[in-house]
Amino acid sequence: MRIAHLHTLAPAHLGRMAQVGRAKAVIAVSVLVGATVALSVAGRPGADYRHSDFFQFWVAPRLLLEGADPYDPIPWASIYAREAAAPIASPVSATGRFVYPLWTAVLLLPLGALPLGVAAAAWLVAQLAAVALALRTLVGLVHGGRREAVLLFGLAAAFQPVWLLVGGGNLTGFLLGLFVAALAAVLAREPVRGGLALALLAVKPHPFIVAVPALIAARPGGWWLLVRSALVTVVALLAITIPFGPGWIGEWLASALALQQTTGSNATVWTIGRVAPGGPIVAPLLALGATALLVVWWRRRDREPLTRVGGAVPVSLFLAPHGWSYDHLLLLVPLAVIIGGLAPLDAGRRGAGLVAVAVLAGVLPWALYGIALGRGGEEWSALLPLAFFGLLVLVERWRRGA
Repeated sequence: MRIAHLHTLAPAHLGRMAQVGRAKAVIAVSVLVGATVALSVAGRPGADYRHSDFFQFWVAPRLLLEGADPYDPIPWASIYAREAAAPIASPVSATGRFVYPLWTAVLLLPLGALPLGVAAAAWLVAQLAAVALALRTLVGLVHGGRREAVLLFGLAAAFQPVWLLVGGGNLTGFLLGLFVAALAAVLAREPVRGGLALALLAVKPHPFIVAVPALIAARPGGWWLLVRSALVTVVALLAITIPFGPGWIGEWLASALALQQTTGSNATVWTIGRVAPGGPIVAPLLALGATALLVVWWRRRDREPLTRVGGAVPVSLFLAPHGWSYDHLLLLVPLAVIIGGLAPLDAGRRGAGLVAVAVLAGVLPWALYGIALGRGGEEWSALLPLAFFGLLVLVERWRRGA
């Protein structure tokens, strides 16, 4: 009788759970829409985003809706002159045209259809929601409790790349959300969903030159399904650009290569020779050294997949061919791994680790950014990912010796 009673309760219980889930979804959507409306009415961040990285993500789909080519410098300059609050030579578009693949603009057509102020508010709210969801997912992946969640969210709230996301509107929040979604899917052995998320990272692949291969290699079983899902998604993304013709591929490659050749601030190893003793030879030596350290560290067979990927992310950012400190938002991934690794340690080591975490995530990024503002270059910020990698390795050694 008891078993039968449980069977009769199960559908009702599942129904209540579904209702609670729907209610939470409605509340979340209502909050996001309300925040977007409030920010739009306040004129923020629309006024600031007219001369920031966000502007290009609104301009490109807007030009498509107007029947223009976002890779053509003439209409690009025209819409900047009409709408932007900064000259076209500003860092918002170093090449004077769109630098992302065309399917990015196609996917963003709904954004381009909105007035600029509403689009800017919606963009900011959506990115912050993506970051929050990524952080919540990371807490679950490291099996963290309320203490770890509060610590991770608190450090993220003070993290310099988060504030650069808010102030500039680059798409790093979406990139973090996609990478964490792919990581969670791979760890849950759901390669199809993981491949979908990985493919969307092709919008800005250079911060992931090591992180994505590491993610694929972290779970040897099912890697082909993961790659196949990613390839199918890429084909679908290319398919939605068919109405605009194939010529955009060459135009995009020219624009992207022109961006890579710019000599502006660059928070990766490849420009650290501008400031470090030794000149240009320093960059390749540091790159080889960082790669060798990661390979040696990676070879231990009993290392958890999450820890492997957490260690690969900072090295990936360090080795990226092009990058700014706002790309360091991805360091929230190793930060979560570090926080999770500190939880089971004794009070002494955990206290020392928490102090190091506070300095690394709270003080050092702002200090390096202050140096960058003073000298007009972010070269020293390239050291931040290496510091994250070093602390992750140290915490893992502490945990193994606990």
